[in-house]
Amino acid sequence: MAADFESCEMFEVWRKTHLMFVERLIIRLASDVPGFNSEMLANELYVLQEEMPVNHDDPEVAKRSAIALDFLGDITGAVESGIQESLERRKGF
Repeated sequence: MAADFESCEMFEVWRKTHLMFVERLIIRLASDVPGFNSEMLANELYVLQEEMPVNHDDPEVAKRSAIALDFLGDITGAVESGIQESLERRKGF
């Protein structure tokens, strides 16, 4: 039981670290790369979410797909946050 809790806790640390990385990466790309189209990336993530299969005959596959969809939503949120922060930084200059 304790090992399960530790595994879940480690997964949360991993997940949050990755989301922070994605957000910072988007900020740098949007700020430093002239041709980077952050809105196009966000739109592609929305399409990916819509196309992600969630319903499946196998309950385990359906469960994993739902978790993946939730994580993809978190990544999309990190991208949106990074885009917003980069826009705010541009206004400050």
